[in-house]
Amino acid sequence: MQIVHEFGHVAGGLMTGGRVAAVVLDPLTISRSDFAVNPQPHITVWCGPVLGVLLPLLFWGLCVSGTTAGRPPWAQKKVGRMAAFFSGFCLVGNGGYLLFGGLDGVGDCGVMRQCGTPLWLIMGAGSIGMVAGFGVWHRLGSLKGLLQEDAVSWRDVLCAGSGLLLIAGSCRWWFPQV
Repeated sequence: MQIVHEFGHVAGGLMTGGRVAAVVLDPLTISRSDFAVNPQPHITVWCGPVLGVLLPLLFWGLCVSGTTAGRPPWAQKKVGRMAAFFSGFCLVGNGGYLLFGGLDGVGDCGVMRQCGTPLWLIMGAGSIGMVAGFGVWHRLGSLKGLLQEDAVSWRDVLCAGSGLLLIAGSCRWWFPQV
């Protein structure tokens, strides 16, 4: 989730003429993207949670397109169910970050406030994200059901998790650290 979120910040910064100084991805800290030049910080800061939600949803949509009628798309394919779970996780994670971070001005929420974003908008976007994410998870059913043999195996989960850890670990070499 941090990778997709920070990718959003980097993409937003680069699209607005910014220059990345460092991207910090560490599971023990709050991830962050530092910019040497950031001419549009209000766009850059919002691209993190927005793309951090839209990209997983887009991936989920691609996974379930072309499925047969009669069954919910997320119940038809292993990858589609995993993509749905990850999309829900990104919605809940980014939504919770905005909702609760808005109260204290933590991380991105502090930058959003400095750029003039009203608190009601930050917390409203966070609330919508969390409700949507829990809705996605609710439609998937129980975790036990998600991991049934006809859905997703533990091997699939371990392979996907290992791949994400490798990507996160290699980010230390993609961008300099602060």
